Amino acid sequence: MRRPLALFLASAALLGTGCVKPRPVVSSPVADQVAVASFRTDFDSGQVSPAPERLQDALAAQLTARNLEPALVDDDQLASLFSAGRNTRFRLARLAESAHGSPLVVLLEAESAFYAQVAGRYRWTVAVTLSLAPQDDLDAAVTRSFEVPVFMQFYHQQEGAALEEATPSIERQLGEVLDEFLTARQQG
Repeated sequence: MRRPLALFLASAALLGTGCVKPRPVVSSPVADQVAVASFRTDFDSGQVSPAPERLQDALAAQLTARNLEPALVDDDQLASLFSAGRNTRFRLARLAESAHGSPLVVLLEAESAFYAQVAGRYRWTVAVTLSLAPQDDLDAAVTRSFEVPVFMQFYHQQEGAALEEATPSIERQLGEVLDEFLTARQQG
């Protein structure tokens, strides 16, 4: 008697989740260019290296979906622009200075750190700070910091692989930050 009721409730719950619609993407009324810098900082040395291509493509897709045109900072310029300081405000200011003609700037800073070996897999924590601001008003920046736990299967998979594995979570967070920023911009 209890088993059919449990199956019925499980089926109803499963069917009910199919009706949940994703939130609509907030589109920018103006097709602005956005200066984008995405990089990984080495935990020990502070050296800056480019984010994996998969992550850069995901960021560009989120911006394009919102009627924004990404202008990525060249990988060769990352070290000279951002290695001098590890402070987000400093790095955001450096990006704004180099954002020639881009009214908006997006800064993605990531740092991967090994956490532990759990059940034969390697657990990493990817700490991410996303910042979005008007190029001429950095005090109006929207910043979100979060951590993404990642499990890697092999010992040789290091910081870059952990960041690439965290890409879907980072992409989702960027979408939320962009929607929040564009909504406030359209209302204000």
